Amino acid sequence: MRLNQAEASESSYSSTRQGRSEWPDAVAYREAIQSPGLTLGDPLLTGVKVAENRQGLPIAYTGRFAVVFRLRGHDGTDWALRCFTNPQGSYGITRGTRYRLLATQIANLDDVFVPFRFVESGMRIAGKWYPTIAMRWAQGTTLGRWVEHNRDNPERLRRLVGSLGELLQRLEAASMAHGDWQHDNLLINDDGSQITLVDYDGMFVPGLEGYPSPELGHVNYQHPERQVQHFGVGLDRFACLVMQTALLAIARDPSLWIKFGDGESLLFKASDLRDPEGSPVFSALRAQAELDQDKELADSLARLGDALAHGPDSTLLPTIITEPPKPLPAELVGPPEPTVQERHEKAENLDWIQTYSEVVTHDKWWQAGTSYRHMGQRQATKDVFRYLNQLNESVFAEKEKSNLFAVRAALAGVLVVALLLAQVVPGTYLPLFLLLWLVNAVGIGYANWPHRKLLDELNAEIAKMTQLAAERKDRVATRNRGASPQALQAAQGAQADYVAEKLRQVPVNRVITIHGMPVQVKRELEAVGVTNALELSRRTNLPGIPQHQITTLQTWCREMEKEFEDEWRKFSASAKNVNVDIQRLEMEVAEFERESTRLQKEREQFPTTTLRAYLKKLLPFLKI
Repeated sequence: MRLNQAEASESSYSSTRQGRSEWPDAVAYREAIQSPGLTLGDPLLTGVKVAENRQGLPIAYTGRFAVVFRLRGHDGTDWALRCFTNPQGSYGITRGTRYRLLATQIANLDDVFVPFRFVESGMRIAGKWYPTIAMRWAQGTTLGRWVEHNRDNPERLRRLVGSLGELLQRLEAASMAHGDWQHDNLLINDDGSQITLVDYDGMFVPGLEGYPSPELGHVNYQHPERQVQHFGVGLDRFACLVMQTALLAIARDPSLWIKFGDGESLLFKASDLRDPEGSPVFSALRAQAELDQDKELADSLARLGDALAHGPDSTLLPTIITEPPKPLPAELVGPPEPTVQERHEKAENLDWIQTYSEVVTHDKWWQAGTSYRHMGQRQATKDVFRYLNQLNESVFAEKEKSNLFAVRAALAGVLVVALLLAQVVPGTYLPLFLLLWLVNAVGIGYANWPHRKLLDELNAEIAKMTQLAAERKDRVATRNRGASPQALQAAQGAQADYVAEKLRQVPVNRVITIHGMPVQVKRELEAVGVTNALELSRRTNLPGIPQHQITTLQTWCREMEKEFEDEWRKFSASAKNVNVDIQRLEMEVAEFERESTRLQKEREQFPTTTLRAYLKKLLPFLKI
């Protein structure tokens, strides 16, 4: 399974209210997955290891509605665990019922879909359970990345066009629709002959007739007028047409991918689909089809334009009916949703399992260097406060007994020595020395009191978390300051916008630097209102200027366009790297602040370790 790697912002959690912000986000899920034995409720995922990055953090692939983790089972099988970041829709059917229905229907197309398991109590976070989906890790390259790698291979691109058509026919023959064909949800094999679909949140299968669509798909691939009532067989036709048209165009001219590709589409964006007449993509593809006499591309463009002109009903088959939906079989509906009390009881009865690094070395994820997180041993206690737990351990109690016994013995020894010295060497300074010896003995014992040393370790850990968070914040600020203005400008807009702005900044008087170009040409350009290179690049008819000079001017503009396109790609890549680093650092800041907050709560519950408290334990017969 593949999704874009990324991170999300914090949110609170609630299983009783249905607001999106009250569900766990990517950071919360990634924190929970670090202890899979405690947090995973799927019994078939027992003993899994979580894939981590170089910083020791679980790798999270986040989409619009879910976050996915890669797990490795004890038999070497890789799994994709999909965790939802929003509650289920309120369309008269629960998420569990929907997914149980999907699981029974896709079994006949296991070469297209990946079989999955829906677990209602799949992930535990903050004492509450949230649903998950587990499936084998799908093989293949995402469509967007596959096109990037094969844009210069027209044979493979055209083969993929045929594979998309065959896939659409198979889905419709099975009365199914995926609902969200896009660059991240289609996995392609090397030669483009096999396609695997992932992300089944918006699928239509038999049994869902009469229900609205739970989502509307990626806007760069869906009809601009698609509504929730467009949900049924034929739902993928428009997206298939968008993809096939783009692939045919790139097969004819690979530079279109460089010019119009942006990582969130193949060629067409939502703005192009809303206004095909004013779209530079449609204009470029029409010119390409006409120039090369490409009837296949021209026909695909005409079909796409016709679909846009006649509304979504021209490609989608709406299945919303006036009669209420038929009830689903009881075996698909499943048991009733557990109550909040039942969820809490299940959470309380689940044994605590720590990670291998925490059990053996007492290290956290930022101190461990393993590629996969291992399962640890079971412990009887469910208390997550490690420092407070140590107070109840027998080893710790023995240390405290040894400390108190040693100090009491020292005090007794001091008193005996003082009495002996008083008989042998009487003097006026003996009480003062006796007091100093007693204070010194108590001071040494207090400094080595296990309670106080443990609290010192806790305070040091809190200071460390605060320092690590501050260091990450400083690095975020440094990365922000280090990004060049050009990189920031490139990151804020599309390639075409960046190139247009750069051409606009080139004054027309620069034409005199072209070899052999007379000054009179500059005057003619200014006379017809051409003031910069952008305006010049759009003029093919310039009165008073010979055709061979117009050709030279257009060549000059195209060379600058290529230069600015290369510059945009360089700065855009730089800006994306900066954004990725900043997201990772901000995520680590959140992790350290969470740990610091937890440690501070532990410190608030820590028993008092003042000198008075120590003396009460040391000399219980005294009323201190």
